[in-house]
Amino acid sequence: MPVIYIPYFSHPDPTSERRSGLLPPDIGISSKRGVYAEVPYYFALSEHSELTLTPQINAKVNPLMRVDYRKRFFSGFVDFEQLHQRAGLRWRRGDVRRGDWRSHVYGTGAFQINDDWLWGFGVERQTDDPRPAV
Repeated sequence: MPVIYIPYFSHPDPTSERRSGLLPPDIGISSKRGVYAEVPYYFALSEHSELTLTPQINAKVNPLMRVDYRKRFFSGFVDFEQLHQRAGLRWRRGDVRRGDWRSHVYGTGAFQINDDWLWGFGVERQTDDPRPAV
């Protein structure tokens, strides 16, 4: 009979190459989502770019899919996050019809032109009103 559990840290062999595969799942309880589970899958697209697909199952809201894309360049990086969810519940602001899709796209990027100059961008787009409900 176990008396105490001790957390541990594990990681792949440092000499192994980067490869695609399942990442550790995240299971928990949230006041807004209820019981939830996410199991991310990591794609090593190239030496400098990667994609992570994370399906999420929730007890209180519809399932959703999160897509994260990251790419490194010689002088900078880009990072995009997308989230897609099939609506079907009544939300705080307005009435969402069953079958509508909800989504957002957030992106950032930064590039160093030279030792003195850096430029970047930020992108945010969502299908819902970003203001909180009153």
